[in-house]
Amino acid sequence: MDKLFHYAYRVLFVLACVGAAIAVLEGVAELAGRSLVGGSYSPGRMLDFSAAAMIFAIGFRLFRPR
Repeated sequence: MDKLFHYAYRVLFVLACVGAAIAVLEGVAELAGRSLVGGSYSPGRMLDFSAAAMIFAIGFRLFRPR
């Protein structure tokens, strides 16, 4: 069970970091009049999703099953 939480932490951490990077790149792309994700989500909304994933990743990291 401990390994499950460890892998979940790693996966969510990587997804949150990639999501934040895509949000920043999308913001820069919008300044140039382009879009990386086809305009489906605004950079702020993508940053919100990555922040929520990071909160869960921190929760998995701090949780210690007994």
